This record gives sequence, C-alpha cells and structure tokens, in this order.
Amino acid sequence: MVKFAISKQGDTLLSNSFNGYNSKLLIKCKKCGEDYEQTLNMYRKGYQHKKCSDRLFESSSGLKLATRPVTYLTKICINCEKEFVICKSLKRRITCSDECKEKYIKSDIHIAKLREAGLKSVKSSCSRSKNEIYFAELCKSKFENVLTNEKMFEGWDADVILPLFKIAINWNGIFHYKPIRKGMNIEKVKNRDSQKNEAIIRSGYTPYNIKDMGSYNKKFVESEFKKFLDYIYFT
Repeated sequence: MVKFAISKQGDTLLSNSFNGYNSKLLIKCKKCGEDYEQTLNMYRKGYQHKKCSDRLFESSSGLKLATRPVTYLTKICINCEKEFVICKSLKRRITCSDECKEKYIKSDIHIAKLREAGLKSVKSSCSRSKNEIYFAELCKSKFENVLTNEKMFEGWDADVILPLFKIAINWNGIFHYKPIRKGMNIEKVKNRDSQKNEAIIRSGYTPYNIKDMGSYNKKFVESEFKKFLDYIYFT
C-alpha cells in the first residue's frame, strides 16, 4: 500500500519498513533523482520533495522550512551481520530488514539481554535493605558458609544462600508486590521472581521467600529468622 502510494506519484520508495503514517520514509524524487525524507501522511497531502514541489512547506510558526540534504550511515545488522545503509534519522535501527528484526527478537541473544537488563533494573530499583543485611548477619552467626547475592542460579542471584541446606533465600521488599514509582510494571517483577525461583529449583536448591513490606525493624527480622529456623529444623 505504501509503495503503491509513492510509485503512483512517480517517486521511488527506498525505505524497507513502515512504522506508521507519521514516521519518516526515505524516497527518491522522480524529477531530480535526489533522496529525501517525508511521512506518508504529509506525502499524501501533496508535500513531496521540497526542492521540486510547487507546494509551500510551512512550519507551525508559518515560516518556510529550510531544505536539508539526507545524511546516510553504514551499519552492521545485529542479526545477519551484513552492512546496510540507512538515513541518519533512523540511526537507532539495528537490523537491515523487518525479517531480520523478527529473527533477532526471537533469538537467544536478545532474550538473554532482556533478562540481564531486567536484573540490572531490579538491582537499581532497590539496593540491599537494612532488614535484609541484618537477616544475613543472623544467618552467619548461626550457620557456616553463608553466601550473599551470588549469581549461582543460571545467572540469577539470591539474597542469602545456605549451601549446607541447599536453600536460597529471597528477601522480597515492597517493590516485589506493589509499584514504588510511576511506570513500574509489577507483573514484570512477578514474572522475573517466578523465573528466578524456577532457576533455583533447577539448580538443586529450594527457594525460601520472605515478604517485607515495611522499613527497618529488628524485631520483624528476628521474627522471620525464627520462622526460618523452624522451617529448617521442623519441616
């Protein structure tokens, strides 16, 4: 449909993708052979190549817009590793075609990067709380070889790890259960927690999750530690 609309006016569509009526397209002018950028929305209204058009191009302030040359960049496709040329306004594009984009989105490399980004996001959202640190100290006073925040579970970590009992403890603060800032997707956090627990189980450990919805409270931590001891010795 887009290619037909451009070719109907005699111009040639050079863009390999269409991202909406207000996204810039790269077009070759039929009159002068120059490449230029225009949205399909404006193109269909008659605003085509500025240098060759009889139509006046105006900004919202009423001033005539200056023409500018198209600048090209040569990039390497992250999927097929082939070179491709793209106009500078689309420099954030990392694939040479929609086909390569779809393949890359489904690739193991892309999925791994998303998971790594998720881990970094969680880490930056909430640093180790005083409650978590105190709980780890109580564990160290009671058990030997207590580890903290080690990435032992297929790239995931746990807040406190007891190799002797094969238990991985997740001290889950409030942001695991309700948004703490605007735009935070709690379902994504829950999904990451679920993936982490599954990885812990696959690694031969048992996940033990502690829900902490408040601020620093030694009595709360000591109460949770007692519950944990009961879990170890009486279950």
